Amino acid sequence: MTLTTKQTPSGAGSKSLAARVQELEARLKNYDHWIAQATEVCNRAAHGDLEARLLHVDVDGDLGDLMFGINGLLDYTDAFVREAKAVLGFTAQGKFFRRVILRGMVGTFKHAAQIINESTTEMKHSAAELSQAESRRLDIADQFEATVKEIATSVAAAANEIHNTSEQLALVAQQTASQADNASRSADRTSAIVIQVDESSQQLTESIGQVKEQVAEANEIVQRAVIESSEANTVVAGLKDSSHRIGTVVDTITEIAKLTKVLSLNAAIEAARAGEAGLGFAAVASEVRKLAEQTREATNAAREEIGSVQDSSAKAAKAITACGEMTLEISETSKSIFRLIQQQAEATSEIRANANEAATETAQVTVAINQATEAADNTRESTERLVTAAAELQEVSTTLSRSVDELLASIRKV
Repeated sequence: MTLTTKQTPSGAGSKSLAARVQELEARLKNYDHWIAQATEVCNRAAHGDLEARLLHVDVDGDLGDLMFGINGLLDYTDAFVREAKAVLGFTAQGKFFRRVILRGMVGTFKHAAQIINESTTEMKHSAAELSQAESRRLDIADQFEATVKEIATSVAAAANEIHNTSEQLALVAQQTASQADNASRSADRTSAIVIQVDESSQQLTESIGQVKEQVAEANEIVQRAVIESSEANTVVAGLKDSSHRIGTVVDTITEIAKLTKVLSLNAAIEAARAGEAGLGFAAVASEVRKLAEQTREATNAAREEIGSVQDSSAKAAKAITACGEMTLEISETSKSIFRLIQQQAEATSEIRANANEAATETAQVTVAINQATEAADNTRESTERLVTAAAELQEVSTTLSRSVDELLASIRKV
């Protein structure tokens, strides 16, 4: 600031005015000095240096009040900032015991300090609630971890068990399919054998029918032979009786021949006694004796023939009896054979019925085996898909466990 010196008309007045001007210029210079100091302090404060002060203030009046006012403002501001910094510093560390000292605070500083203290108190409560929430969150995280780990472990164990079981099922299904194939081939062979048995049974039934007819015819012949043998035995018995009666007649004739011979001898004796008269009678007696001798010889021959006939009849009767007995045995044997053939026919019929039933059952078994084979193939395919699903489930379980670990780590870091 520059003052323009104005020349006064008088000398005394001019000196006084000059002194006044000089005084004013000195004061103005002092004002400029303190205003520069105040400007520098304000600039330092504006740049964050709250320790800057106007020192050695030796001016009074408004300028002096301004300088002290600036120092006072800086003191209040510095004290407020220090208190706020200390409170906020502890608060930033989670320590909420520090409060802004209100003593000496005025106006906006006091109001702001009260707000900071109230905010610190609220932050303390919030921090406590946050700590409780953190504790609850960690507890929840622990519970969640335990639950999810248990689930993941259970899922992994179940998946592992499913995988193992599926592999076993696949192996069993494969073995079942192989066994079903073998059983199917066996059933086919059995069916072919059953068909052959049925055909053989049918042929055997026909053969048994023919044999049965032949045995029936033989039995009829045997029965007729039995009857014929019985009749022949009767005839031989009659022949024996006749030969016996003939023998009796021959004996009678023999006795007659003996008597005749005796009579002829007596007649010859009497003829000899009669001499010539008895010659004719002697010739007759001689002829009678010859006839008696011939009769005896004939009867002896007849007796021998009759004996031969009786012997032959007895042998024939014995042979016929033996033949009859043999025929009866043959008849009984034929009956036994007929019964056996009948039983064989019934057994063959039963075998054929069983063969037909076996063929039906074999066909049903073949259908069942084919169904079992198809079911085994479906089971094998299902188990293969199940093995794949179990492997995927194991992988998902592992991924879930790893994701849960990462999530829990993130939660616990917060």
